[in-house]
Amino acid sequence: MIRAVAFDVGETLISDDRGWGAWADWLGVNRHTLSALVGAVVAQGRDNADALRLVRPGIDIEAERAAMERAGHGELLEESDLYPDVRPALAALRGAGVRVVVAGNQTARAGELPRVLALPRFGGPHSPSGRRSP
Repeated sequence: MIRAVAFDVGETLISDDRGWGAWADWLGVNRHTLSALVGAVVAQGRDNADALRLVRPGIDIEAERAAMERAGHGELLEESDLYPDVRPALAALRGAGVRVVVAGNQTARAGELPRVLALPRFGGPHSPSGRRSP
């Protein structure tokens, strides 16, 4: 009997399009270009933040993220970011008595955002490499 199910956050429960689009806009690069770079570095098994480092070598991601926050372009998670089958799937699992765990390599700030949408709390703010995702 299955007693627990764990879900990754990005591109499993939520679309990452808004976040990467915000980075592309902030860095002044075409959204499609940044999306292609993210795909390329992930396909190579690299940290997805390496896409930002390719666009702007030497970038201080934490400093840029803080600047984005100050400028009113911080992380945002809205109902429209959830894939349409997320709520029914989570409800069905909980209804069957299955414990639902949500984890991912999101930022600490993103770990707080699911409360707004009444989702389970993220498992942690760091990627397996120990680095935060953008």
